[in-house]
Amino acid sequence: MVIPQGNGKGVTTTTAIAYPLAWRIIGALLTAISGATLPVLLVIIVAGIHYFPPLMLMRVFSILVLAPASAAWLIKRAFTARVEVTGGTLVIERHELRVEIPCRAIARITAWTIPLPGTGLWLRLQSGRRFRYGLQLDDPTALLEALAEAGGLEGARVLLQHPSVLYARAKHSGPRWRWYHLLLKFPAFALVPTLPLFRVDQIIVWGGTFGQYYLRGLKPYLQGFGLLWTVVTIDLVIYAGGWRILAEAGVLLAAWAAPSRAARVRRLAEVACRVLYYVGIPALLIRRFLPW
Repeated sequence: MVIPQGNGKGVTTTTAIAYPLAWRIIGALLTAISGATLPVLLVIIVAGIHYFPPLMLMRVFSILVLAPASAAWLIKRAFTARVEVTGGTLVIERHELRVEIPCRAIARITAWTIPLPGTGLWLRLQSGRRFRYGLQLDDPTALLEALAEAGGLEGARVLLQHPSVLYARAKHSGPRWRWYHLLLKFPAFALVPTLPLFRVDQIIVWGGTFGQYYLRGLKPYLQGFGLLWTVVTIDLVIYAGGWRILAEAGVLLAAWAAPSRAARVRRLAEVACRVLYYVGIPALLIRRFLPW
């Protein structure tokens, strides 16, 4: 999370992920595996290429999506650092690590061409060596502006128009998501398709809405509902995540092809994702019950 702060005295503070190269590669691979799995599963499920029984779907989702994403998150947490530009010095603090680099000792800054595991920067020092830590930031704009001002780095100002930076700026210019937004979007919204699907299943298999409850008791009835709710929630994560990955790839390509239109393409992508999710899911549910 990037939270630029200023105290009116030429100090810029932000939060970044200070990755050593090897850990950045590991994090990128884990993020890529988790992200690439979502559109693949989306195509398989929507196109009917393969049917996943509920427990198999949960297993596949856990191994190929949840596990690598969780591992990438843990690595990210481990290398989270406080980055500050103050008094012409870039200060990076993480746990017991503190590194101070005079801004004028920075010869060049380069942006990561592929934003994995996120948008980031490499620092090249006047000595010719690359700084050992790559800095991943949600939006590098504030840090680049501070480095340009403190160290006279014209390259930092030029980098503000780099496609990866424009992509990150457009991506994080809107309101930030909280954990409860995800609960509302997935488990809560999953009740929309879960309730009618569960009722139809009860009528077909058990002869009525509460058929399983009357015949086998409350526990099996609730277990059946919980299993269906969990599977539908996973289906929604795959559906939304698959479209999101495709949309992010499109926005990134647009940032490279037409940098000036990155923000506009981002807005269109956000609208498209919302329509596909909040209109597409009910439409697919209705389509399932149509006789043709």
